[in-house]
Amino acid sequence: MMLFNFFSLHTMKIKLLTIFLCCLACSAWAQRNLSLSNIPDSLLKNANSVMRLYEETFKVEHIGKATHKVHIICTVLNKTGDSEGILSLSHDKLTQIKSLEGKLYDAGGTQVQILKKTNIEDRVNEADYEFTDDKQRIARFDYNDYPYTVEFEYEKVTTNMMFYPVFQPQESYDMAVQEAKLVLLIPDNIKFRHKALNTKTKMLTGTYEGARGYTWIMKNIPAVKPESFSKHWAEQTPVVYLAPTEFEVSGYKGEFNSWNDLGKFQNVLNKDRQTLPANTIAHIQKITADASTKYEKAKRLYEYMQSKTRYISIQLGIGGWQTLPAELVDNKGYGDCKALSNYMKSMLKEVGIESHYTIIRAGRGTPDIQPDFPCSHFNHIILCVPIERDTVWLECTSQNQAFGFLGSFTDDRHCLIVTGEGGKLVKTPKYTQAQNAQTRTITVKPLPTGEASAKIITNYTGIQIENDRLDQMLQEPKATQKQWLIEKHLKMPQFDLVSFEYVEKKTRIPAITESIEVKLKTFGTKNGKRIFLTPNLMNKTEMPFQNEETHETELNLSFHDFIDSDTIQYEIPEEYHIEGTPTEYSFKSAFGEYKTNVKVEQGKLTYIRTKSMRGGRYPKEKYKELVEFYKNIVKADNAKIVLVKGT
Repeated sequence: MMLFNFFSLHTMKIKLLTIFLCCLACSAWAQRNLSLSNIPDSLLKNANSVMRLYEETFKVEHIGKATHKVHIICTVLNKTGDSEGILSLSHDKLTQIKSLEGKLYDAGGTQVQILKKTNIEDRVNEADYEFTDDKQRIARFDYNDYPYTVEFEYEKVTTNMMFYPVFQPQESYDMAVQEAKLVLLIPDNIKFRHKALNTKTKMLTGTYEGARGYTWIMKNIPAVKPESFSKHWAEQTPVVYLAPTEFEVSGYKGEFNSWNDLGKFQNVLNKDRQTLPANTIAHIQKITADASTKYEKAKRLYEYMQSKTRYISIQLGIGGWQTLPAELVDNKGYGDCKALSNYMKSMLKEVGIESHYTIIRAGRGTPDIQPDFPCSHFNHIILCVPIERDTVWLECTSQNQAFGFLGSFTDDRHCLIVTGEGGKLVKTPKYTQAQNAQTRTITVKPLPTGEASAKIITNYTGIQIENDRLDQMLQEPKATQKQWLIEKHLKMPQFDLVSFEYVEKKTRIPAITESIEVKLKTFGTKNGKRIFLTPNLMNKTEMPFQNEETHETELNLSFHDFIDSDTIQYEIPEEYHIEGTPTEYSFKSAFGEYKTNVKVEQGKLTYIRTKSMRGGRYPKEKYKELVEFYKNIVKADNAKIVLVKGT
């Protein structure tokens, strides 16, 4: 990674130093007229708030300490923008809030309030499954006469030097930014790295109070109108990433020039934390003794760990990155992602199976890390187990996950596997369209009352077991499942739920079979001697777009590749027959394929629908094609078949 040098020309130094000192001087914003008239019209378009000033100064004292000052002036234009008038500061054992001040201005820019203790609330981030020293200090004014302007100034002192700031002044789509400034002050003997995205701002360099100084300035960033299928916000807004090359936290020193360095530091943190009690070693050797393969041994130990432990998050000081000892987890029966992954790793080691502690940024829909910019922007730990020309990935925090299945929480993204030599960046598996399948068969019979009975059998595999949180609902009581089925899961016309049952298969690609019986209030819609039937009973597509004529950014179809197959058989009521020939649909695009087929024989109508979709990134020029593809699907999904009585 390239490091940054001072300009050699003396005149250039003087010029940049002047700019730099101007950036550090007390902002004149406090004396300016903060009325709405001083905001350019271009910044009011699509905006609910305007960040008038966002000034951030990060001063590195040494590799183990820094001060972080932030000055914010934000105008809230309407009620929707109220959240931008609230300041929320995280702090913990390693990061302390040294000062916090605030002021409130009315629509004309006149100061009307000053921040008092009654405007500040401290919250402890606690949950039944969490132990943490992370707290939130929240500052807000009680004011709703729009527009209004808030001004906050705060200072933090941090000894957690693994992290330098991520400068992202535009926090949301509906926020415009008038002026933003990042200042980094750093001693001559400490190096750092940086990466700027979605901005043409240039880094200015100078010297201040014996420290090297670096400044980034952004101005007049307009609010952005949200678009369907757009990239994650973090990929669209201007951002500057900073990262150390050497640091210290809680007495542990590390280097951070590469991904390999981060792996080495993790090894230092986790050193000598894989010891297990003798009785546990004897037990795991016993339960794996007759396993014929390493794969089977690992599977048995994973299921043993699931039966013995439960997830509790522990984020106390350096414990946010350092695992609990395996012996403690074995004794207590609980741990967080770090501790449970380390515990599983320790058990595998005792039966001769190598595995790798793996650091990852988890979360469905969460944007991937920057592969070319090593920094510790991760939030989760899993385990990588290379076995017999295969690689098994283990999510160790779940008591119910199938062995070797990651799910959408951590699939298809970069992660850092930690080996004895250091860290190596790799990608987790991407599940295929065929693996993410929903296969459904339905039989519908009319009843003399005008109602109908329907038996529905659906098999979900891969990521599709997460539909409507199906995989999680299987762990809930029967009564909760029933309520969820009626209110959330079964998307069909009025019905009464008669019975339901689930069978789960915890294979490498897990599967859940859902068997349901319902009574439909009507068999189609009756009108005179005709019945209008929508054969697609419960898998209709809805238009996912807002009112957008064009698309300004790259298309991001963030869903996983999948395939749905529905076969629905209707028993045609006596004395009725199909009027005309039912329309069949078939169309393809870059995004997927769709096809329906209708068969009529021996008094039965069989409707077959297949829809396969491919997620991923597509050029914005394909937006109209995507809209047309969805329009065709929506039309086909709502197509009707007419049954007529008589000859």
